[in-house]
Amino acid sequence: MTTYNHCADSVCAENPKSQTFGVTSAFQAFAKFLRERQKLRVNRAAFNSMLSLDDRMLSDIGVTRDNVRWASKLPLHMNAAEELQKLSQKSGTLHRN
Repeated sequence: MTTYNHCADSVCAENPKSQTFGVTSAFQAFAKFLRERQKLRVNRAAFNSMLSLDDRMLSDIGVTRDNVRWASKLPLHMNAAEELQKLSQKSGTLHRN
C-alpha cells in the first residue's frame, strides 16, 4: 500500500495513523460513493415505474402524471417519493389510508 506522509517526523512519531493517507482509504471512499449512487439510481428507477400506471391509478394514489414526471426529474440526491408526497400534501390531493 502506498502512503503519503505529510508531517514532520516528530509529529508522526506521536500519532502515525492520523498523519498518513492511504490509497486504500481513498479507494474505499470512492467505492462507497459508487454503491450509494447505484442505490439512488435503483430507487429512482423504482419510482419511475409509477409512470407506467394509468391516470386513474395515479389519481387513486393522489398524484397526477405531471407530478410524477416532475419528481422523476429531480436530482438523484433528492428523494423523489418524499418530494412528490410533499407536493401532494400541499395541494391536498394525497389520499391516506
